[in-house]
Amino acid sequence: MYNISILKEQLARPKQVAVVMHARPDGDALGTSLALALFLSAQGHSVHVIAPTEYPTFLSWLPGLDAVTVAAHCTREDLLAQIKGIDLLFCVDFSAASRLDESAYILEQSDAFKVIIDHHIEPENFADLLLWDPKAAASAEVLFQVFEALGQKDKVTLSVATCLYTGLVTDTNSFKNPNIRPITHRIAAELMEYGVDTFKVQRLIYGNQPSIGCISLVLQLVSVWLCYPLCM
Repeated sequence: MYNISILKEQLARPKQVAVVMHARPDGDALGTSLALALFLSAQGHSVHVIAPTEYPTFLSWLPGLDAVTVAAHCTREDLLAQIKGIDLLFCVDFSAASRLDESAYILEQSDAFKVIIDHHIEPENFADLLLWDPKAAASAEVLFQVFEALGQKDKVTLSVATCLYTGLVTDTNSFKNPNIRPITHRIAAELMEYGVDTFKVQRLIYGNQPSIGCISLVLQLVSVWLCYPLCM
């Protein structure tokens, strides 16, 4: 499926790692990046997570957020100093430099071995290793399969699984999108076996978005209004 032997070689000893997600990160970009960072940190790697811009507040409960640097809050010099000496640079949930917005210089200035973990079509040729599946419903799905190919699913923790499940939920619209495959549900089921509280995740994601709450309330009021004459 993937050229996993190259990744195994790169991860064979502790390294300095940066995990970068796309600008205006959604649940898949942030969740998958944090899952990867938590996983690698547990294996002894030193990991920095970079978000080009702020992440949504409704995702502020995700495990591992303390490792995230928001590039928009840093000077170019400070950010380059932070990634100086990086051995591995993971590009998560994007495969086009333009998706980093003003932080695209990170790719240009870093000599690190670059790995793309993504599911979007037409990836650019800036990485040394492409872990990519355009049929996957989310990058979280791709990363879980990478863990499986590495033979390290036993090292997935509850925090890692929760981050991955968040990526699946948000990028599939709670499993309603047409790109859902049987493997998507199988991965979701496996993540539940790690102890993910799926009800809590859904509540934290959608219950913390005021606009969604207002829409839900309006729909409930409309429903009551439509049924009212029938109940007279």
